[in-house]
Amino acid sequence: MTPFGGVADEGAYSIYANVVASGQGFGPAVIPEYIDNIGALTCHAFKPEVTAACVDKTSWESLSGKPVTIGSDAMISGYPEPYFWVVGQPSRALTGYAAVYAMRFTAWAIGMVLMALMIIFWPASHKVSLAIAALLVTTPMVGSFMGAVNPNGFEIIAGFALAGLLAGFSLRSDRDAGLTRNRVLHLVAILVAMLSLSVAKPYSYLYTVIITFAFLLVSAVIAGQKKWSQRSNGQTGGQIDDRASYSGPDFLRIAGMLGISLVVGYLANETYRNVMDQRGTKAGVTTLFDSGWIILVNFTNYAQELIGLLGWRDHAPPTFVLLLWSAAIVAFVIYVLMKLTVIYRVLLVGFVIGMLLVVPAYSNKALGLLGGAGFQTRYVGALFCALPFIAIVYLLASGRPLESLPAVRLAPALVCWFFVFQVSSLAWSFLRYAVGFPLIDHQEFYHDIQWVPTYWGITLLALAGFLVSTIVLWQQLRNSNRTAVTV
Repeated sequence: MTPFGGVADEGAYSIYANVVASGQGFGPAVIPEYIDNIGALTCHAFKPEVTAACVDKTSWESLSGKPVTIGSDAMISGYPEPYFWVVGQPSRALTGYAAVYAMRFTAWAIGMVLMALMIIFWPASHKVSLAIAALLVTTPMVGSFMGAVNPNGFEIIAGFALAGLLAGFSLRSDRDAGLTRNRVLHLVAILVAMLSLSVAKPYSYLYTVIITFAFLLVSAVIAGQKKWSQRSNGQTGGQIDDRASYSGPDFLRIAGMLGISLVVGYLANETYRNVMDQRGTKAGVTTLFDSGWIILVNFTNYAQELIGLLGWRDHAPPTFVLLLWSAAIVAFVIYVLMKLTVIYRVLLVGFVIGMLLVVPAYSNKALGLLGGAGFQTRYVGALFCALPFIAIVYLLASGRPLESLPAVRLAPALVCWFFVFQVSSLAWSFLRYAVGFPLIDHQEFYHDIQWVPTYWGITLLALAGFLVSTIVLWQQLRNSNRTAVTV
């Protein structure tokens, strides 16, 4: 529903993807002519009144794969290469729109592999929890970056999958059953997600630490509660509910995998660190206090971006989508906090503050090295997507699993709400690129449409698939509610 180049920085990332995929490093490189001129596809950037038809006025589509030499100044600043190597492969075999949309599809596909791992290893007895968590945080912002040539999208999905896999491991009912085959595969899937997140973007390995630590804390808290109970009451501490904790060996395995991911992530950032030493300028660096103040002053705008500030930040979803989706997330967090015990309430509030203030403040300060580049909330998208999964495990650790709470009866309605809001946001973006904003200047939409998706047939099939999957999920959750009532 959006043209290539309709997501921020797709052009620059596509150039770097082709360079990395062809075995070249950061520096002078030889790329195809059509990739060198891919900036023509962003002629509508920052101009909501300009439709995607502006590309037709350029000669980009007629460009070939003729080799052109470029310098490092045309590239993104030496980001970790694994994502770009995979996504850039189609640009070596194809040209024109076929190449760039194949790159988009590849970016979407590797994200879906991680999501599939999360779903496969999620305990069937907690499928309602998975649906609620996934639907709440798969906002239009998350959806727009999932299928774009932008490592921020991969970072978000990797964080999403890692949190889901760790939560699923906590929710397993067979944690004392030994290392069964599925258990080992689940741990392997967690390692894959950790490594993926650690090499997604510069310093994203720190998100791997934050997310994993949030789950490991549960085991530490429960162990502490058992020791306190034993000391104060002379008991074994066995009466403490430890369903959400990892066993000792699993705790050590996950901690070890985290260590491996940290090392891999740090090594993958070597080129980026070198580039920052050469390019970085302290002219735009602010103090941590000033950076935090900037975040607080602009908090409303930052919070809105978690729902959706689309394209090149030049349009947002419909107002009712922004308001109601924001209200749903806030209501979920408040509802969960009311059900948690004190220790987990403190931990969850700490995670939220870290996600919305502490990490953004440090990020905004660090971005000053890029000449004062501003912070965007999508940069903490990985943490945002992890939030409901952490909440689900904290509820279990508090003795109140989400499935036992009355709120789960809203899950079928949540599916319908999700479909309507996502389609509304997609339609709104389509109008922005097909007609142009403000819409009041275009009274006859049909006659004013200047652009349709390049592969509109595939777009219609995707929408049909979205509708069918929504109906299937709605039916499953509805049946789950009936089963719960019968029992």
